[in-house]
Amino acid sequence: GPELIQETTEKIVQIKERMQAALDRQKCYADMKQEPVEIVDREVKRLKQSQIPLVKIRWNSKRGPEFTWEREDQFRK
Repeated sequence: GPELIQETTEKIVQIKERMQAALDRQKCYADMKQEPVEIVDREVKRLKQSQIPLVKIRWNSKRGPEFTWEREDQFRK
């Protein structure tokens, strides 16, 4: 009866709140912008037929400095 309807309505509200919280977290992660600070190192990987120039980039993020290797031609864009 009415108790079942009330219980179901409360569960729906609870689910909506949890979904909104998850969306807010995802937006927060998407808003974290990292800025490249400097090129720390350069390296050329040699394959059988080609060479790939790589650069080691230091990024500023909210969690502190991070380092990644990126292809030089893709990073310059």
